[in-house]
Amino acid sequence: MKFKEIDKEENVVTLCTSVDDTEPAPTDPALQAVISVATQSLGLTTMDLNSEAGQDSQQIAKIGPIAMTRCRSSLPSGFR
Repeated sequence: MKFKEIDKEENVVTLCTSVDDTEPAPTDPALQAVISVATQSLGLTTMDLNSEAGQDSQQIAKIGPIAMTRCRSSLPSGFR
């Protein structure tokens, strides 16, 4: 562990305490598929993010399924 190396070099003791014990929130495969199909129907390419999500999604996952997809930032011409 890097802390132990630094502690030895600097003659200090490092103590680490977790301040957040929220579990990772796995994405829901069915919801992920719905988002991907809808995004692709707009002519956009997608990349599923299947990792166990953190941050805001951890809180949302307490009340319902979550999913994430990354897509291009521009819509096809003529889309309104």
